[in-house]
Amino acid sequence: MRVRTSERGFSSLEMMISILLFMSLFAAMGTSASSVNLQLQESNRTSQSGETARIALDHIVRELRGGARGTATPATPAPSSSITYRVVEGWTNGAQALSAPKTLALVGTTLQLDGVTLVDGVDVLEISRVGNLVTIRVTAEVPLNEQSVVSTEWVAHVAN
Repeated sequence: MRVRTSERGFSSLEMMISILLFMSLFAAMGTSASSVNLQLQESNRTSQSGETARIALDHIVRELRGGARGTATPATPAPSSSITYRVVEGWTNGAQALSAPKTLALVGTTLQLDGVTLVDGVDVLEISRVGNLVTIRVTAEVPLNEQSVVSTEWVAHVAN
């Protein structure tokens, strides 16, 4: 009979080393996936902030462009968080027939048109007027975590 001196397979030391290598690889992959997930969440919040500000500004600009020229107040350059204007509803005997005054205002963090909510999540609304030019600045902020906030600002100019 012959005795085999060599057996095929891995030693326990080789198995331990390979297990440690695979564990290190999986830990690195988990850390990387967690980092990508945090960056994705931050990107989504930034996008949300920008979208809120843009929607609010679009509503205001659309309303003011439909307004009758010269009816928008504030009449002074000082910034305000609301604006009142009138819309041309038609013509009567060659003169403009104007609507009742409409008011766009920031109430808390809600942009409202005559008390009806248009957009929620607006932090700053500044409306000022110089001559025929109405300037609107809208800012929306979204918290990323306990230490940081994403702030998005949009500005538009409308002749009225």
